[in-house]
Amino acid sequence: RAELDGQDIVISHAPYLRMMRDYCRTASGDELTFLVLNAPASLLQDRVKKQLERFATAQGKSLEEFVMQGHIQGKDTCEDRMAAMLETIKGLSEAVTDDEPNTSEIKVTSDTGPEAVLAAACACLGIPERDMNKA
Repeated sequence: RAELDGQDIVISHAPYLRMMRDYCRTASGDELTFLVLNAPASLLQDRVKKQLERFATAQGKSLEEFVMQGHIQGKDTCEDRMAAMLETIKGLSEAVTDDEPNTSEIKVTSDTGPEAVLAAACACLGIPERDMNKA
């Protein structure tokens, strides 16, 4: 941070619990702002499955062929491997409370597209959307 002297920095990190966010805040200073994107596990799992399907298609493979090329010990079927991958996705972070400094939360649903998330993030951070087009 000292090397960038006053420049804004974006770090993609997933501190799911408030205590983790508090630790990061203590280590990084009062100017740190958190933007928590909260989506239910079922939505995240669905999006991961769709992403795996895109990866498979890009490699000219079926989803089953793509999943089976990986090695997950003790998981010998496509269904078992998919279940193992998806069960690690837990979803919602600890909710943001009014007393948590410099922290905003965006609740994401199946109806929330990327543009809506970007608009909400801009609103939370006080960034005019037109400035985001320059990035």
